[in-house]
Amino acid sequence: MTIAAALLYALASGAIQTAPPPPTTVPPAQATPQTTPPATQDDDQENLPTGAPAGDADVVDDVVVDGTRLRGGVQGDIPPDLVLDAEQLRAYGASNIAELLTALEPLTRSSRGSGGPVVLLNGRRTSGFQEIRNIPFESIERTEILPEQVALTYGYTADQRVVNIVLKAQFRQATAELSNRGPTQGGRTSTEVETGYFSIVDGTRINASLERLHDTALFESERDITRDPGSQPFDLTGNVAGIPYGTRIDPALAAVVAANPGVANPTLAQFAAGANAPRTGNLSDYRTLLPRGDTTTLNASIARDLNSTTKGTVSLNLVDASTFAYGGLPGVTLIAPAGRNGSPFSRDVAVYRFIGDAGALTRDTDTSTANVGLLLDGFVGDNWRWTLQGAYDRVETDTTTGRGLSAVAAQIAVTAGTLNPFGALSASSFTRLTDTANSVASGGLLEGVFMGNLLQAPAGGLYSTWKVGVDTRDLNSQSTRGGVFSERAIGRDRAYGTVNFSLPIASRSNDVLAGLGDLSVTANAGYDEASDIGGLVTLGASMNWTPITPLSLSFSYKDEEGAPTIQQLNDPTISTPNASVFDFRTGRTVQITRVTGGNPNLNPEDRQVLALGVNFRPSSQQDLSVSSNYTRTIVNDAIIAFPTITADLEAALPERFTRDAADNLTALDARPLNFARTERSELRTGFNFSRSFGTPNPAAAMGGGGMMMMMMGGGRQTARGGDVGLAFLAL
Repeated sequence: MTIAAALLYALASGAIQTAPPPPTTVPPAQATPQTTPPATQDDDQENLPTGAPAGDADVVDDVVVDGTRLRGGVQGDIPPDLVLDAEQLRAYGASNIAELLTALEPLTRSSRGSGGPVVLLNGRRTSGFQEIRNIPFESIERTEILPEQVALTYGYTADQRVVNIVLKAQFRQATAELSNRGPTQGGRTSTEVETGYFSIVDGTRINASLERLHDTALFESERDITRDPGSQPFDLTGNVAGIPYGTRIDPALAAVVAANPGVANPTLAQFAAGANAPRTGNLSDYRTLLPRGDTTTLNASIARDLNSTTKGTVSLNLVDASTFAYGGLPGVTLIAPAGRNGSPFSRDVAVYRFIGDAGALTRDTDTSTANVGLLLDGFVGDNWRWTLQGAYDRVETDTTTGRGLSAVAAQIAVTAGTLNPFGALSASSFTRLTDTANSVASGGLLEGVFMGNLLQAPAGGLYSTWKVGVDTRDLNSQSTRGGVFSERAIGRDRAYGTVNFSLPIASRSNDVLAGLGDLSVTANAGYDEASDIGGLVTLGASMNWTPITPLSLSFSYKDEEGAPTIQQLNDPTISTPNASVFDFRTGRTVQITRVTGGNPNLNPEDRQVLALGVNFRPSSQQDLSVSSNYTRTIVNDAIIAFPTITADLEAALPERFTRDAADNLTALDARPLNFARTERSELRTGFNFSRSFGTPNPAAAMGGGGMMMMMMGGGRQTARGGDVGLAFLAL
């Protein structure tokens, strides 16, 4: 047996492990799909060479090497834009996959859509993000970042980039973490306790974690914020003004507003001392910039081989989250009759008072989330791979909003002479106004994906992906606003299907039109039948061309019809008092009532996306890549969250704005809406460069080496150097 054959056998059997070669050593033409079913448990284990007797480590009859596709690589012939090995990833300082994806966001962001990337594990679909979010960073062998067209191969739409995370073949770790964070200026401390277990043993992957997070509230006073007092002079002690506001309080007092002396039976002379100089109470001690929050999260998943060709995964995610925010003190306006009940005035006057009841303006939100996912993944024959995915999720949200105090009963008492509006006022004299909202969103899906080589062409196989699925979504919401109860329910049942074909036209490795380099084209179509919307069609095409090895070019076009989500249609209507917005008409920041929720009148949108991309690696000796992407997006009937208010927006949508007689903005309807047409063009150019420094020591928990990573794109730059991490407990 030759030395080369022995090494190949050892690698195939997992006896030794080596780092994957740099991506530049694998030409795009060689990254051909490999869908041969494994003889062992998973992509985590390589196949034994043909003819190797069981238990015999010294005899190798034949060794067959089929291409150079790396273990855990993605299907298709599109090469990664970037490959990061374990040493390069260490520079990001992440502790798990969720944190790593956050750090990689400048590289994984797509200008074709607003969602995050498609995340694959070992070149396979997952049962949901809950399956992978807490997988420890130390278990990652390499991470591949691929263009949007690769998403089509796995049954997704081409508006998200693809991140393929390849794990080590064998790994086991238990962790416990306690952290406390706080700003240098004080306020808003966060305490987190987390424990977890993760293992990969003989193709079986187990992941479990429990996390508890507590955030304290951050008040405006902790950031020295002083707000504009607004158009009406509310204060804890109070101010007095004429009726209507802006007229003189009394013929004997040359003032339209005056500070309340704060005594039960004030005199005109006492009011004259504060004439036209109202008090302006600062509510910074009673308003939160960030709410108090508590979150408990349980994640668990298990993936194992069911037989030699099929793998199964079950995952569970449970989250209980609550937040509590303060909106300030409630303001009340009482009418003091002339000459009675302590009033020294010959006319009726308005008394503006804050009441010391911080609980009257609050927002209490409780959310319970449950996600269950099931994934079956396997092979049929030598060329076809299938995935069957099922999922169920349920989210229940309860919101209680304090809208202030009702002064009806207090006004009756003032008019009757049993309550003095100028002296001390107790919160017990008023009635709290409370709105409630409840929403329950639930849904399930069953989806099948079938992919493989449909036929063999001269330049390579015609690779196809077929996806069919059904899902059902329900959203029930009810709310009580101002004592008026409303209830809405909406359901949506969908049946959908997509098909994608990818055909190589030119190939260096197969010597077909080799002068063109490597060239492939893709065509895809999809149909979505929604019970409440009707039929929606998606059509798209793309091209990938590598004229020379360091340079790759891409082109794609997509025309897609999209329906509004049932949350956009049917979320409960919630009114938030004392919300701060900048009023462009008056040039002041004002406190208003902001209305949010669903809009049942939304229409489907039609999105057309044209994208051009260039990726260049100047040298195979340097880990440097330069990329540039141009995207033009036109959307008809675009579904838009309510944008920042401007004078032009108010002129176009006057029904969404409410103003009082003095032209002060008092309320805003911020529910989503359709824009007739939006157009957007974006050009993103950036580079990624990594370089080792020092002397890396992978065997040590904290080595003497490091890795510097630099990313730049769209004006954003991140640099990290020499980051190291240490697990609390590693087995």
